[in-house]
Amino acid sequence: ENICQAIARVLLGEMKVEVDRQLEENYGHDIARLVHSVHDEMLAVVPEWAADEVYAMMGDVMGTTPSWATGLPLKSEGGYAQNYIK
Repeated sequence: ENICQAIARVLLGEMKVEVDRQLEENYGHDIARLVHSVHDEMLAVVPEWAADEVYAMMGDVMGTTPSWATGLPLKSEGGYAQNYIK
């Protein structure tokens, strides 16, 4: 269990770095930024006009297996709202 949780944390950490990089590159931190993560979730604040695009980008990042974890199946699901929902 601890090994699985540790690997999941490393994966999420790498994904957060990539999502943050893409948000900065495409929107700037004044417009869009990661604000929180909970277990296997990332939360970002973005303008409503960018929600679809950012949601798709985050899904792509979270569904991409890193080179060091070849064969590890990853999938992402989620959504967006004007307030935090579980």
